[in-house]
Amino acid sequence: MISPLPVWLNQKDKSVASALIGDGFEFVGTVQDIEAPDYLTYINGNWSLGCICASNSLIAICDGAVFCLDCVGESDHELRWNSTKKLIRSSLHNYQPSPTRHTQLSLFAA
Repeated sequence: MISPLPVWLNQKDKSVASALIGDGFEFVGTVQDIEAPDYLTYINGNWSLGCICASNSLIAICDGAVFCLDCVGESDHELRWNSTKKLIRSSLHNYQPSPTRHTQLSLFAA
């Protein structure tokens, strides 16, 4: 099994990836690891959404990382497409960075 979140994504994109995983998507690798999408459209930020018709899958791509959802058995693909688009946009819009904790280094004089 591949790691659930790619290490090269920034925190904002990781929050979107987590939302996608919570919605049933899984991280499947990089764009070199998958079949070329039949359709791909830019959504927002670094994110694009596409489909691979042969496998009936939706894919979300960010900085080369691919998240896939198998849509076999889903009755309304357009509804799933639109809800995924909304999920990505709202996750990007609602992202709140974690507060950074800085620590003071202290040197002990002997």
